[in-house]
Amino acid sequence: MTQTLTIERWVPQQVTNGNKGGHWRVKQAKLDEAQQMVWGSARAAGWKPQPGKVHVHIHFVFPQKRRRDVDNLTARVKGCLDALKRGFIDDDSMEVLTLAVSAEVEKGRKALEI
Repeated sequence: MTQTLTIERWVPQQVTNGNKGGHWRVKQAKLDEAQQMVWGSARAAGWKPQPGKVHVHIHFVFPQKRRRDVDNLTARVKGCLDALKRGFIDDDSMEVLTLAVSAEVEKGRKALEI
């Protein structure tokens, strides 16, 4: 079963890896925000649990054109996947989950589509 979710006017903040990019509490706050936004939105949209292997496609819509690296986009999805593990998918390991991450620019629009 395919389930889709669009969260308008929001994309998860970038969370840097390692010791670069700030205090651990700042990083955790960004992850917590993403988890709450995605989990609450999926629940409100009536998402059902998907047992077994799943494919998740996360698509970012940015309002302005800038250079964005694929690895940085992928780093933004951690909190989103953690949210899905809280009742919608079994796990986010590579044995269970395949992940696709993409992005586009649509002037004046910011959104996350799962």
